[in-house]
Amino acid sequence: EYALLALFVLFLLFCFSERYLLALLLLLMVMIAVSYFFTGTMIKDLSVQASVKESCVQNEDVSFHFHVNGKLRIPLIRGIRLHIELSNPLMNEITGHEALLEFGYGCRDYDWVQKADAVGTLHLHVTKVEIVDLFGLVSREISSCNDVSTIVYPMWLHTEIAFSEHSLGFSENEGIAENAHGNDRNEVLNYRDYMPGDDIRNIHWKLSAKTDEIFVRETANTHHYDVLLMNDIGFMKDDKKTDREEINMVITCFYSL
Repeated sequence: EYALLALFVLFLLFCFSERYLLALLLLLMVMIAVSYFFTGTMIKDLSVQASVKESCVQNEDVSFHFHVNGKLRIPLIRGIRLHIELSNPLMNEITGHEALLEFGYGCRDYDWVQKADAVGTLHLHVTKVEIVDLFGLVSREISSCNDVSTIVYPMWLHTEIAFSEHSLGFSENEGIAENAHGNDRNEVLNYRDYMPGDDIRNIHWKLSAKTDEIFVRETANTHHYDVLLMNDIGFMKDDKKTDREEINMVITCFYSL
């Protein structure tokens, strides 16, 4: 940018031959030389390290923390400019951002806050790190920054599940599955010998009194049924991308179950 401005002043000097244009051109040449000197020789040890908390909840603010290592008090240097890609693979989204870490008052730590408005993994990738001068006209690229990620969990919704009689333990062909032990917890299916750890409330006292051994009731177990929930919303609907709010709501409902 300085070079373009200097060429423009040189063109004006060629056209009008004014002394103040010559002085301005010399001033620009000095500023170019000084800026390139400081940005080229005094930033070799500068680096940026990123960090973020492991997880958060949807719609919370996520603070990406950047720490600058190296010498900060550099003349004519304004700060570090980051070119950032923020992606969410679950939503198939990638957005570009810029963040400026200014060197004022020797500050080394900066927070870049973004709202986590979608569930999934929020991944930060810095594509370019560069030093900028006070006027934002000269920049020099420095070593890149590390990638960081945070998991965005869905918000918790209060949900209730109601099972009908036809949804418990029925197979596709047999009616009741072979491994089903009944659907009523009050139903006694068998008696067996008492084992350490058994609930004494399940002891059949009358039967135990008739024998020399202790027997317990073996009741129906309604907790052995496997439930599989499948989300069939898809990311495309009628050749159009599914609304991200709809995807968020489905995932939130599944998470709450």
